[in-house]
Amino acid sequence: MKLNMAKLIFFFLFLLLSFFTTLSIDNSCPMDLSYVQTYPWDKSLCLQEPNGTNCCQALLSLIGMGLAQHLRDTSNFDLANLNVSFSCLTKFQDKLSALSIDPAVVPFCFKNYTQFVTNTSSCAGIQTKKDWIEKAGQVTPLDTACKNMTGLTQCTACLDAGYTVTSQLVGLAPNSTKCFYFAILYAAGILNDPKDPNAAACILGLSLAASNPSMSRESIIKLAFALSGAVTGVLLAFVIIIVYRKWDKKRKRNALHDEFVSSFKASVLPNCGAKWPTIAEALKMLEGDIDIPRLPERPLPLSHESFRSSLWQSTSRNSSRMSIV
Repeated sequence: MKLNMAKLIFFFLFLLLSFFTTLSIDNSCPMDLSYVQTYPWDKSLCLQEPNGTNCCQALLSLIGMGLAQHLRDTSNFDLANLNVSFSCLTKFQDKLSALSIDPAVVPFCFKNYTQFVTNTSSCAGIQTKKDWIEKAGQVTPLDTACKNMTGLTQCTACLDAGYTVTSQLVGLAPNSTKCFYFAILYAAGILNDPKDPNAAACILGLSLAASNPSMSRESIIKLAFALSGAVTGVLLAFVIIIVYRKWDKKRKRNALHDEFVSSFKASVLPNCGAKWPTIAEALKMLEGDIDIPRLPERPLPLSHESFRSSLWQSTSRNSSRMSIV
């Protein structure tokens, strides 16, 4: 009787321990899903049409970001068991609910919770990063085409490399169903940072929201200084242009005046040997800066007294000669 009682107590303790062990596993999701609320993915896909194909594709890419980070941290492509998968999807559902997205979208899009549970038949027996290297090779086309994503050109090459590696792995196990998804996780989690916008948009296929970040006070001050400097520069350039145009106009007017004066002198006093001073030279003469040149004597007019006396003498001589004759 005592023996049976001891066995019963031991069995009860075993069941209790198994229950608590299972309960702890159920609530243990190894992925940090806080990024669901903070990462700039396009939430409108699930807010406007939660039961649509675009929403389900966005959620698959979004949870793929967490699985890629899980691979980066643990070297495991999938989750340990169904309980862990259920725990992660429940946590994922809670994060979506906090964004005002209908939580029913998770069971609608992920009808089979086992799709994230490790399974040797998923892709040629690959479960870990070590398995991937053994089956795909130490260096694959993904390593050369997808590392450190930068732009659209590299994205196309990376996609082609993913198809190449997938064909190689499916050739090893024709019944494989997740080789392309494993290639995506490897390229995003091992060769890149899963949260990098280029990797998220290209490799994971996650639609990103249009960037419209609120500007910080420091950014506003820098922008204000930049705009003020630009406006000041434009105004200064405008003033310089106006001053230059006025100066150039005055210079041309002075040059035209000097040309007119020169041509006038040449027409009025041609080859007379006299050099009349310019206005600038006359001013210098008045100020005593240069000596006043001696001007040539002007010819006497015919009405001058000397001309009249000489004319009278000449007339007298001619009269006397005529009387003698």
